[in-house]
Amino acid sequence: YKTQSLLINAKVLISASDYYWNPFKYYFFKQGGIENIFLIQHNFVGDHITNNFYLSCDYYFAHSQIAIDKKMGFYNKNQFPIGSLQLSPFLNKNKNNIYDVLIIDQPVHNLIMVESRKDGNKEDIIKQYDILLYNLKTYLIENKTKNAVYVLKTNGLKKETFLYIKNIFKYIPNITFKEAYGKETFTYVNQSEVIINMYSSVGIESYGLDKKVLWINYKHCCDVFKYDTEEDLHVVIDNSYEAFEERVNLLLSDNQEVDEHYKKLKKKYMNTQENPAKIVANKINELLSIDNA
Repeated sequence: YKTQSLLINAKVLISASDYYWNPFKYYFFKQGGIENIFLIQHNFVGDHITNNFYLSCDYYFAHSQIAIDKKMGFYNKNQFPIGSLQLSPFLNKNKNNIYDVLIIDQPVHNLIMVESRKDGNKEDIIKQYDILLYNLKTYLIENKTKNAVYVLKTNGLKKETFLYIKNIFKYIPNITFKEAYGKETFTYVNQSEVIINMYSSVGIESYGLDKKVLWINYKHCCDVFKYDTEEDLHVVIDNSYEAFEERVNLLLSDNQEVDEHYKKLKKKYMNTQENPAKIVANKINELLSIDNA
């Protein structure tokens, strides 16, 4: 840490690797001459290892207040719940939806983290994901005026594990497959009405774009990930097609109760009120102006 800090000569250091800023790293970088250390929340803060680090910085920019509250041993007063910076390029874009439903690819065949957690069952998650895919297929057959987009990471279409998914939807004309990585994923999120997800953090960030995210927790298979997985308007545990169709149609409808429910979820998990990048930039300008005065 001391060697790294001596290579940097700056008044403000910004890091998106908030997981790694423990008191030791913070101390040595401050000793190295960094006046202000900004940390940007990198990912969703669950109830597992990522909230057990003793975060240290001068300014912390989090997705929401609940993310700040979950950080143990974090007493810094300069905490700002602003949402995710990844969403900044999409906040002012045209919100006319191209797709009714977007399904986020879940790499269920490569879930090492499931097996590393108590009660994790990789085989059950694969089974329930297959049921989800067939429920979506049936929905698209029964509702031919609705269209869907399946988004997976770059080069995902070439993977052998994806071939069986492509085969499921082989004769379904109202579904499109797209590859995207990182913030590019939100191009398609921004163009979709309802986001279907099991455990990807993209689902949490989609709240910041005012999207309705349907969390699939069939037979409680995803409880191990410690998301908000109890039965609710935004969570489905019943893996029947009837339950799937009813919930998707409800989220696609013009319903004030649904809208209010998702406004609360946005505030809780992804409290984007204005451009997050602009908030961070304004704080930097404020500090540099004080220094130059």
